[in-house]
Amino acid sequence: MDECFPLVDPKNIGEECKFLSFNYNFNTQGYLPFFIPVVANYGRIHQDAGGQRQMANGQMKKWIERYHNDIDKYVNNLFKGRMIHRFKDGFANIISEEFDINRYKNNKINHQFNRKWYHNVIKMVLG
Repeated sequence: MDECFPLVDPKNIGEECKFLSFNYNFNTQGYLPFFIPVVANYGRIHQDAGGQRQMANGQMKKWIERYHNDIDKYVNNLFKGRMIHRFKDGFANIISEEFDINRYKNNKINHQFNRKWYHNVIKMVLG
């Protein structure tokens, strides 16, 4: 999982949110939280631990927008078949062949249908 930790470039300190970078890398590299043997926490207890300064000066908004843009690009590339996503265990062993786009779409359609059906039944029962 070492490849998930963002590299620190002294010239660019503060340009990225290390937590969001790690989270993005962890997920796009195919790791799953289920396989982490300990509770992971990167917590800080001090003034500005919650990023208040970054929120006030607009840096947090930029980090979050970049994070969401990166996710959108990744998903777009995945759905267009430009890349293959493979899930990994905590030791970087591949645990599945690859992400199956058709299976995902079918599951999503079924989930949406079942959810609508369930809500309609609840409405009928409750009046």
